[in-house]
Amino acid sequence: MTETIATAATVTLGLHNTEREIGITYRQCDHWVRLGLLKPLHIGGSGTSREWTRAEIGVARLMGRLVKAGMKPGLAAAIARDAPRCEIAPGIWIEVTA
Repeated sequence: MTETIATAATVTLGLHNTEREIGITYRQCDHWVRLGLLKPLHIGGSGTSREWTRAEIGVARLMGRLVKAGMKPGLAAAIARDAPRCEIAPGIWIEVTA
């Protein structure tokens, strides 16, 4: 499936629209799901559409932006979930604004 299907609570993203909707490639998204950094509602095999909560789509978007800015995915995921302010090292805080 290659189209986006949205309901009030969830979004289903297919292979060709992940980059457009989230800002990361499908392969990158798949890798982060396998690492446990992103959590879709249903995990299928690689190449299948996944259903996401709108909150998790927000985490994926912010995580993608942070990784593009040079952060490692694990740290980007932690910050995206704890935004807008997170301590990344003792005494070093990062504040993320939309």
